[in-house]
Amino acid sequence: MKLKSQYSSAKTNACFSIIVELMTYLKKYSHNIVLVGGWVPYFLYGEIKAEEEEHVGSLDVDLALNFLLIPEQDYQTITDILEERGYKNRKDRRGNIIHASYERTFIDRNNNEHTIQVDFLASEYGGSSRNKRHQRIHDMLARKGRGIDLVFESCVERELEANMPNGARTKIKLKVANLYSIIATKGFAFNERGSEKDAYDIYWLFKNHPKGEAGVIKELSRQTNNKLFIQALNLIKESFKNLDSLGPVAVANFFEPSEAEEREIIQRDSYETINRIMKYLKI
Repeated sequence: MKLKSQYSSAKTNACFSIIVELMTYLKKYSHNIVLVGGWVPYFLYGEIKAEEEEHVGSLDVDLALNFLLIPEQDYQTITDILEERGYKNRKDRRGNIIHASYERTFIDRNNNEHTIQVDFLASEYGGSSRNKRHQRIHDMLARKGRGIDLVFESCVERELEANMPNGARTKIKLKVANLYSIIATKGFAFNERGSEKDAYDIYWLFKNHPKGEAGVIKELSRQTNNKLFIQALNLIKESFKNLDSLGPVAVANFFEPSEAEEREIIQRDSYETINRIMKYLKI
């Protein structure tokens, strides 16, 4: 369970540096890589002026790979590059390799050690048969993710600059899922695992659009003919159906309020915000 107090600047900065490192060394594949997951809200809306509205970022990295467009053969595969740069396959408690998941351990400038998890995802459709959990890309596997099919056509480009783990300051360009596709993937993810962070990400995206709720409605209403997207919205609506449903409770839990009154305010605001937007979207 990940809660707000865990998201220290040291940890999120370390994770940020891994994003820059990955996109530096995977540059030749960058046209077919899209950032998804918990970092998307942080990058999507740009700088938020009010400190209390700033997104916490993430403690791990999720990258979607468009396996349909990545060349089947290359002299240096994605796996080759990852291994060369110190990324290792994650293992479960029994010591078995967790496919599509890597770790990178490094020591920052303040002599703090960080281990950052990097997961690779792929579309559900095309490629391997439906009963398979992964798509094969070169000599690696990427885990199928519900809604990932939407992100490759629905993304924006951002420019990031940070110090990589080796200390080099580097600027990179990165494709980031847009509001439509990240809401879809987050809706499916929250339905699957009930994560407090996923609930927070959904609430934050609905709450902090630069153009307010009208901006959210305008962007999302363009996509209400997409069945996969509507399915995700219905799952979100169900999760925030009542004040004490899992969605509002998970959002409040993420903030770790010390007072009952503060918890009630957060819980109610997330419940009302989500339902107000769903009503305008006619979900």
